[in-house]
Amino acid sequence: MPAWEPGQQWEVSRDPAIVLGGGRGGGFGEFYDVAGVTRLADGRLIVGDGGNDEILAYSDRGVFLQRIARRGDGPGEFRRLMRLAKYRGDSILALNTHFGRLRFSLFGPDGTFARSWTVAAPAGEARVLNPEAFADDGYLLTVTSATLRPAAMPILERELERAYWYDPVGTPGPLVSRFPGRLRYRAPGDRMLMVPFTIGTLFAAAGRSFYAADPERFKLRRYARDGSLERIIRIPYTALPVTQRHVHLETERLLEKQRAMFRGAPSGLPFLTALVRGQAAALKEVPFPDSFPPYERLWSDPTGHLWVQAYRRIGEDISEMIVFDPDGRWLGAVELPADLTVHEIGRDYLLGVRSDELGVDFVQLHRLRRR
Repeated sequence: MPAWEPGQQWEVSRDPAIVLGGGRGGGFGEFYDVAGVTRLADGRLIVGDGGNDEILAYSDRGVFLQRIARRGDGPGEFRRLMRLAKYRGDSILALNTHFGRLRFSLFGPDGTFARSWTVAAPAGEARVLNPEAFADDGYLLTVTSATLRPAAMPILERELERAYWYDPVGTPGPLVSRFPGRLRYRAPGDRMLMVPFTIGTLFAAAGRSFYAADPERFKLRRYARDGSLERIIRIPYTALPVTQRHVHLETERLLEKQRAMFRGAPSGLPFLTALVRGQAAALKEVPFPDSFPPYERLWSDPTGHLWVQAYRRIGEDISEMIVFDPDGRWLGAVELPADLTVHEIGRDYLLGVRSDELGVDFVQLHRLRRR
């Protein structure tokens, strides 16, 4: 049973206190594909606009202040901005791809570029490196994944991903542990698709520890930095069925996403045609799961509370967070605006992004009331 009694539940304001984007708040106007947003100690809002490869700063009232970084090939510039987070207090850490590697760029609280460094997969790991969680002391938790060709197809596969910590100068430590990855469907003819309505292991840093949400057993585990188990948390969960309506809506959404990806590309490119056809064929064949997973993202806030976002079912206006205290006690649930993608949870606010029907992103700050 949840610990909160009636009237003790925390609340997130339905209407945002600040909205950035779409011409509001001044500055450059519209955002596209926001890579990250964070709030500094003095209330300034820092937005990583992935679509335009820019980092922008706004006041605590939403007024544009400065462009910290822009698209380019020089120091502190980007070609593909992927992530943005606070680093060791109020510095700003940005992540982008750079010739097949991950490149980090560090900016001071005033927006001044400090340094950059690149990281690659550890020695012996001929794999893709994926950043998962930023710790408050500058360490980065990553997992490696590989694209393998199984001997027999079609097949459903869930690869074991390997987790490593990188220190603040980009040096990897020893292997932490192995975790289940996302479920994939593979078939002959280069047909490959992540199975809809499934998840891989989810991660969240918490001080010098981290949480991992198991996608198969639906449990949360807290680990020390060296990978030793500290705690197991069981999620309250009732399986919700995947219906034919859900399958239809998700299939149409993924097909439109594929069409939009190549819209405007030169016609007559054989590899693009084959890729689109292969993905469309895989969508017709892939076995959808019978039920939805219980969760889709994790956060640890500055007070040590763990927030678990319940899986948002397509076509339904339901969104909530399940909250646990620092000792793993289940407190209860907090309702959220259904169309908000959360990026950061603070002591008295929640930062997220909402996209309109044209794909324009709006950054929103909502007040959080803790009782």
